[in-house]
Amino acid sequence: MKLIISLSLLIILSSCNIGREESNKPPVLNISKQTTDFNISFNPEKSFLFDNHLFMFGNDSVEANHLSIIDIDKNKIDSALTKEVFDVNITDMYVSNDTLLAFFKGENSWKYWSNGWLDYEVNNDFFYGNIADGRIRYLLEDSIYIVYAYEFGEFGGTINFYNKKSKKLYATELYGPNTCIKKDGKYIVNGSLAHENGIVEVIEINNPEVLILLPDSLNVFSNDRVFLFSDYIKPFEYELLPDSIVNKVRVNGFYSKEYYYLSKKILQSKQNISSIIYSNGILCYSTFYINNQLVHFIQDTTLFIGVVLEDSLYRVDELYKEDFFTYYNSTSIYKESVLMSFSYWQRVGKQQRMICLIWHVGILKRYNVY
Repeated sequence: MKLIISLSLLIILSSCNIGREESNKPPVLNISKQTTDFNISFNPEKSFLFDNHLFMFGNDSVEANHLSIIDIDKNKIDSALTKEVFDVNITDMYVSNDTLLAFFKGENSWKYWSNGWLDYEVNNDFFYGNIADGRIRYLLEDSIYIVYAYEFGEFGGTINFYNKKSKKLYATELYGPNTCIKKDGKYIVNGSLAHENGIVEVIEINNPEVLILLPDSLNVFSNDRVFLFSDYIKPFEYELLPDSIVNKVRVNGFYSKEYYYLSKKILQSKQNISSIIYSNGILCYSTFYINNQLVHFIQDTTLFIGVVLEDSLYRVDELYKEDFFTYYNSTSIYKESVLMSFSYWQRVGKQQRMICLIWHVGILKRYNVY
């Protein structure tokens, strides 16, 4: 197990790292930052990256849908592309496996963009429909798996691996999965939940098929129902634990504190999972690689970039000394670019409707959307 950081043991050190050996010093990342302000006429409900553009989709005060597209190379609104792509019949948009999809409500059909909207035959109406509803968060797709989050906030969540060939679904419990990256055949998943003081768990999954195999009745690719997977996973986890641990479970189903971390360690060992970070009292909006270094965008009283070295979390770049906290945030990865969006139009007292942070071609771009 690489690292377990509890609230009481969390160590956030400055980049000077006094008293450490030279080889253990955190990296110098030299993050280049840009900030650009934009004004739009609607409330952005969704944002995503596609083809070096930031798409913002939402509606106005009379529920009319709108789209605004920013060219992130030029830091300008691309009015021509916006006009070309937008259709008043579109009620939802997102990117799947580098393909731009839109749902046309009047036609009750999905279409994909290829210099015009063309019919797209979805392979699972339930899966795509629940992405539109926000119940499912599409994270990654490779030649073997579709990786997605099924998330119910404080009531539970899972990270799920659907094998496209065997049609089997594997999962493990994780609160608030927001990003998944693949490196050297392993999957690194970031889970961060903005509940109470916040909780973060970043894990490395070596082999998804030693996770919990869900029964066909819970496989969203073959059933048109929404299930809370944890209702199945929790009893299954008990079977993996020794009786001495299971007997310490309280009547309401939660482990007593002294046994919680021990049970988690046992479960992760049996599922071939490694913990990179496990902590409460902070949030982590994204985990990805910069200059071949795994970094974490972490929020406490400020937003900073952290790295884990020798069982310690180091603060290597203080990004913004302000509170980005919002329940309405999302993270998505498109090719080599990462987008972190913070929606504020639902929140009284915040000037921006949305703040977007984009890691793109070696630059952290900040867009304040008013």
